[in-house]
Amino acid sequence: MTDNYRFGKIVPVLKTLSRRLTSNPHMGAEPSDLEEVLNAMLDASKELLGVDCAALWLVEDDRLKVAASNGLPEDYTSLELEIGQGITGSAVKHSAIQKSSCLLDDTRRVYQKSNRDSQSMMSVPICIGSKAVGSFNVYKKVKYDFNKEDEDVLEIITGLAAEALLLARRNSEAKNLVIELMYGLGKAFREKTGWTYEHVTRVTFDCMRTADKLDLSLELKRQTRDGAKMHDIGKFGIEDSILNKPDSLSDDEYLKIKQHPKLGVEIISNIRSIDYVIPAILDHHERLDGSGYPNKKKAGKIEIVPRIIAVADSWDAMMGRPYKMPMPYIIAFYDLCKLAGLKYNKEALAKYRAIEKIKISPNVSEEIKSKLVWCKTDNIEHILRCSDKVNKDIFDEFYKRDDGSRHAYDQDCVIAFGRTLVERNMVPENALNGQ
Repeated sequence: MTDNYRFGKIVPVLKTLSRRLTSNPHMGAEPSDLEEVLNAMLDASKELLGVDCAALWLVEDDRLKVAASNGLPEDYTSLELEIGQGITGSAVKHSAIQKSSCLLDDTRRVYQKSNRDSQSMMSVPICIGSKAVGSFNVYKKVKYDFNKEDEDVLEIITGLAAEALLLARRNSEAKNLVIELMYGLGKAFREKTGWTYEHVTRVTFDCMRTADKLDLSLELKRQTRDGAKMHDIGKFGIEDSILNKPDSLSDDEYLKIKQHPKLGVEIISNIRSIDYVIPAILDHHERLDGSGYPNKKKAGKIEIVPRIIAVADSWDAMMGRPYKMPMPYIIAFYDLCKLAGLKYNKEALAKYRAIEKIKISPNVSEEIKSKLVWCKTDNIEHILRCSDKVNKDIFDEFYKRDDGSRHAYDQDCVIAFGRTLVERNMVPENALNGQ
């Protein structure tokens, strides 16, 4: 490749990369933005250097992991290295370019079976300031001595990668700061109403466990976490007298409470870096059958994050309020099942109801524990909190309702949430029939 030919190719490619980088000042506000630019850089390295494969390794939790790749075997992308390990690890540890013209004979090579087709490679450290945060690697399927010109080209691309990562890091830190500031404001609910703050904390925990069970992407898990933290931020616009009312709300008060999703959106509407939490704030009280509020949206218009929050939020409401006794775990869960159109295990429910008839006494815990195999101490205390009369009313009301008559909640979300309850021994393992 002649110098003129190489120069003729480099200039337009680098101009394109630079434009893509500088045209998005919010790089990192969405992970897909960074991913798109880094993939473009991998493409550029293959085009300009004539290599067969390229990979970008980044330091995460003091280990090197593949963040993006092009042309490499699938098993290669799951590899991890210690800093200083192998050719890539050495480039990061010493902040210096590492090359190998014959990988088969190179004693530094760690994974002999992965990327077995490559015969030569070059690893250029990605530095932010004086610290190496990763490495940009290129590979050829033939033996090849990468020269100074190759180094210069890859160093330019690597420099652009460093700029992209730095910009993404700054935007990510800014976004996290906003989230924590907003969540910190939520702690002010301790002054307005202690139970609201505790409610948000519990709902966030339950949402994250449910997201794990649904096997969502890392990005959706992040949106679930942040959305759950901020789903009730609109209650800042609700009078303290309503939030702290020890009795049931009047119709007028309930109408005011129903405004909190829209109030929440108004609070954060001008903060672009966290606009991804708007669906969680606005739609967590919407229901798939159109019976929710504030906009009576139906299934196709409600995203997965508010669907998850809707289940966890409703569950927490059934666990008690200042004006309402808590429901037994299994009844609360089966209420969610009914409202999702799911069948539940009536034998498990009958067994629980039989236990409810046991006379409540200081010595009842062991008796309940022996009969209710999924119960732990905290569950027993929960059962004891639910009075005889309340439980009787709850059971009578529960049995009056039609089985599977509504589809207000997402079935997958309810099933996933149920699995988290099973893990916490709050409902029996056979709580759902065939689920």
